[in-house]
Amino acid sequence: MFKKKNKKAQFAGFKWLLSIIIGAVILFLALYFAGIITGTTGQQTAMTVSQQISVLLDPFSFSGISEAASKEMKMPAITLMNFSCDSANDLIKLDVAVKKTAKGKATEVGKYSIYNKYIFSAAKIETKEFYVFAKPIDLPFHIANSVYIIDKQYCFVSAPQEIKDEIDDLNITSIVFENSTYACDDNSVSVCFEKSGCDISVYGQNSAPGFSESKYDFGYTTNNGARLEYITKSLMYASIFSDSNIYKCNLQRLNKKITTLVAIYSSKASSLSSRGCILGSTVSELNNFKTNSDSMLNNQPLAPLFISSKNLLAANSNVDCKIF
Repeated sequence: MFKKKNKKAQFAGFKWLLSIIIGAVILFLALYFAGIITGTTGQQTAMTVSQQISVLLDPFSFSGISEAASKEMKMPAITLMNFSCDSANDLIKLDVAVKKTAKGKATEVGKYSIYNKYIFSAAKIETKEFYVFAKPIDLPFHIANSVYIIDKQYCFVSAPQEIKDEIDDLNITSIVFENSTYACDDNSVSVCFEKSGCDISVYGQNSAPGFSESKYDFGYTTNNGARLEYITKSLMYASIFSDSNIYKCNLQRLNKKITTLVAIYSSKASSLSSRGCILGSTVSELNNFKTNSDSMLNNQPLAPLFISSKNLLAANSNVDCKIF
């Protein structure tokens, strides 16, 4: 005799199985759409970062500045930036990625080759906020704009008033001024002026600055054991905020730019001379300036280049037919 199957038990078992299947489908869909949303969010973040760093990529950003300019950058996520300098090809290489908070590789934003810009920074930066600070290099004519990336807190110790005034005008809050290293935050990079005992020390060597000149028109900086020669306050700042290899490489690139500009001004001088213009000692001083600029190729003292630039400026100012 066969027993009748319990229909209620069958129906309960079916409901139980159905609930498992529905739960599995819901979980799958939740994970699937979460992945889509996460991926979309990652792409949006990468796009935002790409737009933000355009100030570094655009050859016309910071063009035309006469003194200095700064911009605070706030990224939507922790951003990884790897900088390297290639003097042979005359460019800065920049790899950018966005760091994920969860496990997994960082989302790559892009790899860029930056021409016609002289960016001074650490080789590796990992941050969400930083400052971009730019200042022209005029020697005596305009050479280029130096661009600095400030991603750390800096403590300037015993800085001269001219440096304080300039930084205060730019409102760069990541740079503070103190009279002693003891007052510096432990996590900050200490920068001493005219003395040792800091992470970085800056020495000005223009011992008798004339009108509109500065003690820091040329000198040297010691940065993590490296001695970096500088000329102009623009390159003084560069020697503070830059990796030493990137700094030296950019000096070589600047020398190339000077060579190009000297060729242009020499051609202009020849054209003016053919029209009967008297140029005095301008051409010879221009050639001396080019010769002394070669000190930038191997990080040699740059005092002779500063003197040569002054002589060139005076020669050009004293004639009616000016080449720049």
